[in-house]
Amino acid sequence: MIHLLGESWQKPAMESALVGLEIPDRVLPIGDFYLEAEGSCWRALPEGLRRLATDRAFLRRFCRDAGLPVPQWRLGGNFDEVSREAMALGKFPLALKSNANGSGGAGVFRLEGYRELPSFHEKIKALSPDARVLIEDWIEPTATVEITIVNGGSTLMVQKGLQKALTAKTAWEIFPIKLPERYGREVEKIMDAFSALLSQKGILVRFTIAFTGKTGYLISLSGAFNRLEYFPGWSDNLGSPSILKSMLEEVPMVLAPVKAGLARLQFLRRPARQNSFPEKLPGSAQNLPVKNYFSAGRKALALLEGKEPRVLQEQVTQLMRLLEEETVDRD
Repeated sequence: MIHLLGESWQKPAMESALVGLEIPDRVLPIGDFYLEAEGSCWRALPEGLRRLATDRAFLRRFCRDAGLPVPQWRLGGNFDEVSREAMALGKFPLALKSNANGSGGAGVFRLEGYRELPSFHEKIKALSPDARVLIEDWIEPTATVEITIVNGGSTLMVQKGLQKALTAKTAWEIFPIKLPERYGREVEKIMDAFSALLSQKGILVRFTIAFTGKTGYLISLSGAFNRLEYFPGWSDNLGSPSILKSMLEEVPMVLAPVKAGLARLQFLRRPARQNSFPEKLPGSAQNLPVKNYFSAGRKALALLEGKEPRVLQEQVTQLMRLLEEETVDRD
């Protein structure tokens, strides 16, 4: 049985997708904070390779030394240091991040002015008190792509979007995608730089790359299993085999042609003043191509299947309207 290490509001949805799956006993980290915890599959790696996924400044230096493009960045500790470094960069918006790599946008904020700095610094320190704070140029991408590689071979490519908010949280993911040819060379350079890490067996490596024109910036590197599209039940029935099974069973994963269909994984959030999402998909949404749905209070996930991203967006909008009509008070 797989033991998922760490806490996540999505964890029940991940665990439900593993029922009946006969694979070797393993402990897998949900969040990057847990990569070095007892039982983690990353524990056997050399420290320098582990730090690529746990230390943001270490990753930036590695990319710089490898000749990869990096945003301007600074490192600070207490509030005065962070303020000074933000002023030295001299422009907004800036990205403010815990130097201890998190997952799902944890500890990552978009700083649009000095007035937000005290609050964001306090939140970052509350999340990881001993970590320093990374301040860097905010990259406004034309596209953001996640490339996940397991056992140095099987690969899944996902396009993702962010909410237009001060906190950098994922709003949606579309998979499986075929990488546009104009981005190929940038991705090859990144993969070549990390060949030592990608040669390691038994781990997952996820690259988040922000493209501005033809330039690809490696924004983060992760080893966490905190993506629903990795799990059977959220991927298999869409013609996109589970990358988790591919890794643990040590078999190559063959992706279905993208033309066969796409999945859009939509992340739904409600403000504290609103009611919770319904536990089950409402009957009024049965005509929509929702393949899976999961809710946890005021957060929910919906997986939709289709062939056209534009049509999927329209269906997501319709689903959100139907969910808003549901009044569920479980508080």
